[in-house]
Amino acid sequence: MSSKPCLTLITQHYPCSTSGDFLEDAIPCLNESFNIRIISLDTVNDQTRGLPKNVVFTRMPEPSAAGSLFSRIPELFTRFFWSQAKVCKKKNCLSAKTFLRLLNVCSKSRYLARHLKSLDEYKNPEPLIYYSFLSNDYIFAPLLAKRSAKK
Repeated sequence: MSSKPCLTLITQHYPCSTSGDFLEDAIPCLNESFNIRIISLDTVNDQTRGLPKNVVFTRMPEPSAAGSLFSRIPELFTRFFWSQAKVCKKKNCLSAKTFLRLLNVCSKSRYLARHLKSLDEYKNPEPLIYYSFLSNDYIFAPLLAKRSAKK
């Protein structure tokens, strides 16, 4: 890869849907300044959009225990989960339903963060930029995947 910073676009469906015209229009311009990787959370639909040759497209790998409560239990022991639960409690919106939703979101975000950390771009010293359009269950992943500043 060149010395351009890496821009990782985390999308719900693009380029595996007919939506996302703005991305299709923006990618050639962004490609001039960034090495682009698109990670689609869509693991079902075929790619329907064309991409420039040097844009890397990957899909989010499906977790082996996607629907299992057991895959979410470790999240109950993380400082990150409880800090988010505390925010909900302060806003007086921490119900059982919200608690379970937050557990799901934090668990999925940590799963994507582990995936982001496994990519070659993460191991290189060049700057990383993550962008996720619209809120989704993986919203915290870029935060959880941040690199510590090297001293």
